Amino acid sequence: MGMDLNRFSKQVLAMQDRFSRLLHGAEPIKALTPQLSSTFVMEMGWALEELQVAQEELQQKNMVLAEALEASVHERKRYEDLFYLAPEPYLITSLEGTIQQANRAAAELLGIPEQFIVGKPLSLYICEQDRQFFRSELIRRQERDCFHEWEIGLTCRDGKSLDVACITQINRDQTNKPVSIHWVLRDLTERKRLALLQQNPINSSEQRTICMENYPLLSYHLGELISLPQETVWYVVQGLVKLTTLNHQGQEILMGLIGPGASFGKELTSLAIYEASAFSHVELISFTPAEVAASHDLTQLLLTGIISRLHQTEALLALSGERQLATRLYQLLHLLKKEVGTPVDEGICLNIRLTHEELAMACCTTRVTITRLLKQLQEQKKITFNEKRQIILIENLMLSNNRN
Repeated sequence: MGMDLNRFSKQVLAMQDRFSRLLHGAEPIKALTPQLSSTFVMEMGWALEELQVAQEELQQKNMVLAEALEASVHERKRYEDLFYLAPEPYLITSLEGTIQQANRAAAELLGIPEQFIVGKPLSLYICEQDRQFFRSELIRRQERDCFHEWEIGLTCRDGKSLDVACITQINRDQTNKPVSIHWVLRDLTERKRLALLQQNPINSSEQRTICMENYPLLSYHLGELISLPQETVWYVVQGLVKLTTLNHQGQEILMGLIGPGASFGKELTSLAIYEASAFSHVELISFTPAEVAASHDLTQLLLTGIISRLHQTEALLALSGERQLATRLYQLLHLLKKEVGTPVDEGICLNIRLTHEELAMACCTTRVTITRLLKQLQEQKKITFNEKRQIILIENLMLSNNRN
């Protein structure tokens, strides 16, 4: 286009020069009368002006096309970079599954340099037992667009097998005929590992044993204050820890009663005044945030504990909004049942001895009121006490009453 426009411009300039010479008589017009010569020169002038306008318009359009071409080249380069540098593995294959393009993440997933992937059938990297399913799925998705992910096994170059989730998009032409397949591959290794961890509770004795082998176990006795240094996260292995703060009147407020598997520390609170004490014999291990960040196991261990804390905090907030003090106290006892409850013949025993002062603090009331409410619950056959003065929730009796 550029060469044709240059040639056309030169021809227009040559015509302008010739017309100028004719107009000034430098070059005679043969075989024409003076009247015809004047008419011819006038018509030639109009035609030349139109050619000049056309030339200028073509030059402007050529500049616009050149700018558009340059912009499209930059845009194509940007999208190519997005494709090749994307963190997720992307592939483009033919309808038969031959790889036409692959980004860097796909090459790393398969363990093969990018230049050696193109032209290879994707089925070459599919586990043998999944190849038949892979081929049938390719045909099915060409017949009808399916956007949900499907799972398949890959065999990498180093022989390692891994499960991936595939998301496919059929690329169609203007006649709606499929021409290629776009793929997104997601490694399911971490997802399945987390699912397995959820099936096997993190705070099991086996997992705690692993932690105790690598970190020292610290013990605190009933009523003893637990130090809360900066850059330290505590994990409860055994026992019950009481977390408290002070209000503006200097009264102690219960923030949590946490048992095995839960976490606490100044790193996990925004309160300026925050105190932890042993509510029974307690065994703890501590970590630094750097140690947690460097270990997937510690991260999952503490995440489970933090989720447990969040659930209890929400329960305490809901409990504080209960207007009926008797209901508030009874809900608190059921909340403690999850942390320190042990089944006995009468129901569930809270394996700690709670003073009336501590219950009053948790329920935001007075010790005298708690004494009266406990007696009331005992008369209603909802609770009783054992020889250690520990509270027993009479759940068996409650169930039998409900059945009746």
